[in-house]
Amino acid sequence: MVDATPSNAGAQFKSAQRLQANGEFNRAIELYNKLLAIDPDVPEVLNNLGNALRDVGRLDDAVAIYRRALKIKPNFSAAYNNLGLAQGRMGSFGDALESYRHAVSVNPDFADAYNNEGNALVNLGRTGEAISSYRKAIALRTGFVEAQTNLGNALRDLGHLEEAFEWQKRACECNPRIPETYYNCGNVLLDLLRLDEAHDAYSRALKLRENYPRALVALARVMRLKAQFAEAEEACQRALRIEPKFAEALSFLGELKTDAGDFDDALELFGQAIERDPSLVAAWCGIARCRQIGPEDVQWRDAAQRLLSQSLPIRDEIALQYAVGKALNDCGEWEQAFVHYRRANELTRKCAARYDQAAFASEVKGVIDRYNRREITRLSAFGVESERPVFIVGMPRSGTTLAEQILASHPCVFGAGELSFWGEAAAKLTAKQAQSITGDEVARFSMQYLMQIEKLSPDAWRVVDKMPLNYLNLGLIHAALPRARIILMSRNAPDVCLSIYFQNFSVAHGYATDLNDLVHFYQQSIKVINYWRSALPDGILMEVPYENLVQDPEFWSRKMVEFIGLKWDARCLDFHKTRRMVITPSRWQVRQQASSASIGRWRRYEQFVAPLMALVTDLGGTGCESGGSASTLGG
Repeated sequence: MVDATPSNAGAQFKSAQRLQANGEFNRAIELYNKLLAIDPDVPEVLNNLGNALRDVGRLDDAVAIYRRALKIKPNFSAAYNNLGLAQGRMGSFGDALESYRHAVSVNPDFADAYNNEGNALVNLGRTGEAISSYRKAIALRTGFVEAQTNLGNALRDLGHLEEAFEWQKRACECNPRIPETYYNCGNVLLDLLRLDEAHDAYSRALKLRENYPRALVALARVMRLKAQFAEAEEACQRALRIEPKFAEALSFLGELKTDAGDFDDALELFGQAIERDPSLVAAWCGIARCRQIGPEDVQWRDAAQRLLSQSLPIRDEIALQYAVGKALNDCGEWEQAFVHYRRANELTRKCAARYDQAAFASEVKGVIDRYNRREITRLSAFGVESERPVFIVGMPRSGTTLAEQILASHPCVFGAGELSFWGEAAAKLTAKQAQSITGDEVARFSMQYLMQIEKLSPDAWRVVDKMPLNYLNLGLIHAALPRARIILMSRNAPDVCLSIYFQNFSVAHGYATDLNDLVHFYQQSIKVINYWRSALPDGILMEVPYENLVQDPEFWSRKMVEFIGLKWDARCLDFHKTRRMVITPSRWQVRQQASSASIGRWRRYEQFVAPLMALVTDLGGTGCESGGSASTLGG
């Protein structure tokens, strides 16, 4: 029995605090109640009792106790702060925000309350306002790691990735023993596609906490992007050995099965994830990505609408809005589908750096100015005469994955996916004029690239790199690898732009979320593609119209195989049966037989996409069915 009498109340209060600090919450609650039986109006005792009740999950009781304390002591800032914490755990984020604001109005130097205010604002979807709260908390307390990492997370959610990384790095430096800080730092680095650094950050988190399943799944995401698929699966399995019901690990295993084309296994894993966590947005979205959704899929549609009616983290809402748009498109409900796609893009714009039309036009002009025919000829003298690399380029969603899948079905070809090498190499040279690029630099890039693809596939006669936006880097690529073949995919302009608008691309694709920006990006892309036609030697570049490829796959597949210098193999026609990992948004489509169903899809949405009509009426070209003309990339 605990002893609580007026003569030793102070000692017993400290004893209760020690019990609470040691996690003996029920014993602490018992002692606080005995103290309150002696004097029911001690606000500090009530506040601590509320904390103990909150810690054992008795949230309604905790809220009532905090209110008792505040009735006795209206300016009790700590009680306001703790009341907000309890309300937040109950999901009452608006009430929590009001409580935190009471706390800081009473005590303007209350750093914890500002940090918690920021958390409440994030949960209310008001991330921009949260940033101000986190900055106030940090200004009041030097080295406030929790507020630093929260600020980094908020900036990441708004697409301010470079600043987000700086704050996460600062949090790691302030306290290098907290695994969560390295985990959050890794998340930003992953968004920035700084994969090796993200890998290191997650590995440091796991060194500090070996049994950290969320960091293991994050590490698996990095490994997937680095084409280390077996290692990614093992990381997920390790997470499940730690926490057998960890829904995120099951869901990501489903993504890996989708990459492999094992859709039945993927659906089973997504279902298991949902059984463990019915609110896991990633699993519901995974189902929509690996099969068609039909009107009979009532459970999926009801679950999606239920989740959308809740207050979701912005990234989850974005993913689900895209998934619902895709499901409604599958069902032919065009108008409602576009409502969700438009909402997804509006939200994405809040999380991405705004596309700068002038900056991209300047980039295109710089490429054209740097790599004229004379300079390409000069630089190519220092390149490596290898025919192993094959490049497939074009706008995203123009059929690059399909072309790669066809070629990768040939026994002499390895499909390497989207390699970031040439974009990174070009970035290193951006500040230079072509005339100042040295032969040594070109030779070094060519050897580094050949070593990279050698590691990916030491035996294949041809290795396909299908990074679509490499069309910006063709001058450098041809200079370094003058015998490499380049396949340019083209597709009806409104179709390709609409398809981009319907995809949940990374924040790096800032142009993808606004139809006017898409038109500008497309027009600039045509400008640089048209330039390569005149600047590159004959026989290096082959153009493949997506519409023609899906309508006559054998003719165009034979042409592509012949173009890259190989003999025909009939397995290229059974590309949808080829077992390989595909991680692009087209991974379901390339496991189906060629279909022309998506040709002219823009007409279903014509009333909603007025800016895209500039590509129909202004640019001319080919590739549109009768009734109007629409340009294709390069056409």
